[in-house]
Amino acid sequence: MIAPTKNASHLETVRRNGHAAAREKTLQSRADLSDQAEALNQLAQVLAGAVKSLVAAAEALVLTKVSDIELGIDFYAEMQRYELLLIQRALRQAKGSQVKAAALLKLSPTTLNSKIKLYAGRAGEANERTARLSLLP
Repeated sequence: MIAPTKNASHLETVRRNGHAAAREKTLQSRADLSDQAEALNQLAQVLAGAVKSLVAAAEALVLTKVSDIELGIDFYAEMQRYELLLIQRALRQAKGSQVKAAALLKLSPTTLNSKIKLYAGRAGEANERTARLSLLP
């Protein structure tokens, strides 16, 4: 029969080893989660860059789209379309700030605001809220 002190000592050693193994497993799990979080963060940055590139490419395509001159175009309508695209792009770049967007376009904030109201009114007299939202980034 094992002496009670020896048995208690053995149990204490097993308990310590168990805690150490559990602690080691927890630390490894944390390290794995940290690695996974870092990989996800890097992937998110790559995807954000890809989205920015796609948006820029789409904007370039839209800005270069010109109506067929042979069929005749409405010069003023084309100028308004281009102006609206520039306003939308500036608002997106300025994260919705009209003051910053106006500075990017070298306009006064009041002029930009009037143009936004003008285009919102033309685009959606039936539904002004939707028209205003379409101007925002």
